[in-house]
Formats: sequence, structure tokens, C-alpha cells
Amino acid sequence: MTMSFTSWEFWLLFACAFMASTWLNGANSKLSEARSVRLRSALLLAFSAGFYLLAAAPCAVILASSVLLNHGLGKLIHRLRGPSRAWTTTLGVAFNVLGLAAFKYAFFIDDTFDLGLLASGTFRLDAWMLPLGISFFTFQAISFLVDVHRRTLATPPGLLAFATYLTFFPQLVAGPIVRATSFLPQLARPTWNTAPAALKPFVVLLAQGMMKKVLLGDVVGTWLVDPAFNDPGSTPTAWTLVALYGYSLQVYADFSGYTDMAQGMAGLLGIHLPRNFNFPYRATSPADFWRRWHMSLSQWWRDYVYIPLGGSRASAPRTSVNLMFTMLVSGLWHGANWTFLVWGGLHGTFLLVERLIPRFPANGGLPVAALRWAVVMAGVLVGWAVFRAENVEQAWTIVSTMFMGEWRLDGVLPVLDAPARLGLLAATILVGTWATRRFRAGEPSIPVRVIVIAIALLAAVF
Repeated sequence: MTMSFTSWEFWLLFACAFMASTWLNGANSKLSEARSVRLRSALLLAFSAGFYLLAAAPCAVILASSVLLNHGLGKLIHRLRGPSRAWTTTLGVAFNVLGLAAFKYAFFIDDTFDLGLLASGTFRLDAWMLPLGISFFTFQAISFLVDVHRRTLATPPGLLAFATYLTFFPQLVAGPIVRATSFLPQLARPTWNTAPAALKPFVVLLAQGMMKKVLLGDVVGTWLVDPAFNDPGSTPTAWTLVALYGYSLQVYADFSGYTDMAQGMAGLLGIHLPRNFNFPYRATSPADFWRRWHMSLSQWWRDYVYIPLGGSRASAPRTSVNLMFTMLVSGLWHGANWTFLVWGGLHGTFLLVERLIPRFPANGGLPVAALRWAVVMAGVLVGWAVFRAENVEQAWTIVSTMFMGEWRLDGVLPVLDAPARLGLLAATILVGTWATRRFRAGEPSIPVRVIVIAIALLAAVF
């Protein structure tokens, strides 16, 4: 059985986790602080394990092995001194990277070099692929080992706390990527505020994420994006551009919706997760876009790859190499396909161009700000065309259609033949935009009843 945030099995599991956590929080006053913390960790770990077993039982051994090996490595790194400490950290990071590469990129490498190792034989590695959440829990394990090495994390946690950190189910699948230095102190609190007023923001955040994912991401993807990408060669330019703008909305609504839901669920369980998106489509430079988009991942690449390579402290050529390498591997992290590598290379090029050419003046007023925004969004849009494409050839077809296609109006929006659907889609986008603006300060203020009624009405229409 597979399970996602929108399945009834998941919501049943989460409801049980929430009720059990709330009960435990009320009972903690009768227990010692150490016992309360252990019980809380055990409870969250039990539900995280249940989620993983329901969603991807054959791969549970991979997650369990990562927990045991990285916990042991963390303890060992903490005890060692001198060169042996650095070597052990390096080996630990290499172990995690190789594990991720084996499961996520094995078929990509086999197909690229025509090795023929995975296409035949009695043992099929793809029977075990792809372990759920491997990209996220691997990166969290790497950050844990490096933080222990740097002594950013003064004392490694016990196995129970570490297992809870690495497997925490609300953010295991879609992030955000959480640092142990942020998660573990919260887990060590025996009690947290479960008053209705304290929980309301997380309920609203959870509902907002659901609205983004179901009402924006899924609707726009089905009605606008899929038809254009299913037949890109015969799609006119106007329809292609509409589909690409639709995909930019879809990918944001999907990803930020999932992370909003993760933040809301974690908050209801007493864990605050970091904010992951900050209105990325308002960016006025490539660097600004990456400070706003998937912030936990961008910060991870900065702290654990870009800066250790030398960052911007090296010479200009070396800095350019560091930047491009970081963006290339960041692109490949998103999936085993040449399109992701090209997407990372495009964004690396945008960042290099920003560094190498004179920038627009920062105080040029609205016209200059609008021009900066338009340039950045054009680059982002081209990048999304490559990101969404199934292969490089399809990506080239879509991008060339954007600039050299026919500007005829017939055939535009063929899927929206019903005026009611077009009106509903426009209303959904407007409501989603309004809801997002209300969250500008990071504190949700939309009444829960408004969101519940909107979801019920739109669900009835669909």
C-alpha cells in the first residue's frame, strides 16, 4: 500500500498521533522530566515507523540501517580527535552519498553508460527502489555528522532521540530539511502548549497547505499543464506560455503546500519546523530567488557544500566553479534525469551572470524593479520548462516553441472548454493568492471556518 498526505490512511494515522501526543502532554505533569521526554520520543518514533511501514514497508530496512549506522558514526566522531576525526566524518558522509547514489541513480548511470547491469538477471535492484524520503533523511544524516564534527552539536543524542529526528514522519517525504540542532532541543521539552489558541495557527497552516496542494497544484496541473506537455510539438506558443505559467504555479503550490502541511502537523505535535518558502516569485535577482525558494535546501547546499568548497572566499574563477558545481549537484538531487542536471546548470549560469555583469541599480524605482523581476521570472520560467520535461529533446521543443512558435490563438486552452471551469479556476487562483498574502508575516490569520467551507464547496464542485 502506498500512502500520501492526501490519503485517508495517513489522516487516520495522524489523528491517532495527535490524540496520543495531546494525552501524553497532559499526563507529563505526573511523570519525571526524563521519562516524559523518552515517552514522547518513543511515541513519535512509533507513529513515524507506522507511517513508513504502511507507505514503503520493503524499504524500511534501508531507513533503519541509516539510523543505526549514522548514530554510531556520530558517537564515534564525537569521541575521536585530530585527523582520525576528520577521516571518520569524511567516510560517514561518503557512506550516505554512496547509499543515495546507489538507490536513486543506479538506473540512470546504467542507462547513460549502457552497462546492462540492472536490466537482466534474477535480482532486480528496482524492486527496492526508491526508498521513501531517502533524499531528505540522507541530507539530515549528513548535516548531523558534520555538525557533530564541527561541534555545532555539542553532544550526540541517544539512539531513541536520533531515530525520532531522522524518521519524523510529517517532513520525511517532502521536507523541509531540519537540522538536529533545531529539532533535538524541541524534542527534549517534556511539555508544550496545547491550548486551542496555540494550536489554531498550525490548523490553519495545515488547511492552507491542503488548499495549495489539492485546489491549486492538482487542478492547474490537470487542466493547464498536462495537455501542453503531452503534445508539445503541436502546441502553439500562447498555449505553451500559459501552460508554463501554470506549471510555475503548480510546482510552487505542490511543494509549498506539502511543506505547509508538514509544518502544521509538526506544530500540532509540538515541533516547530523552519519556514521553507518566502514568496519566491517576488524575487528580483537569481540569488534572491534561491534565498526564497526551498530555503532549507538552499541553506543546506550553502553550509555543507558551497562554503566547504571555498564559497566566495576563493578567487573569482574558483568561486564560479564552486557555484556551478553546487547548482549542478542540486539539480541532480531532484531526480535521476538529464533534465534536472540541465536545470541546475541553467540556474548556475543565471547566478554566474548575476555575479559577472553590472547589476541594475537598486534604487531605480518601480520601472527598474519591474524589469529586474521580469528578467528573473523569464529565467525561472525557462528553467521550469526543462524541469517539467520528460527528456532533453522535449525540453528543447518546449523552449523553442516559447520563442519561435506560432502565435495563433486557435487551440489555446482547449481543456477549459466549459466557462464554469474557467471561472472556477480563476476564482481558485485568486483565493489562493489572497490566502498567501494573508500569510505574509508568517502568522496565519485566516479563520479556520473560512478555509473549511471553501474546501467543502470546491470539493463538492469537483
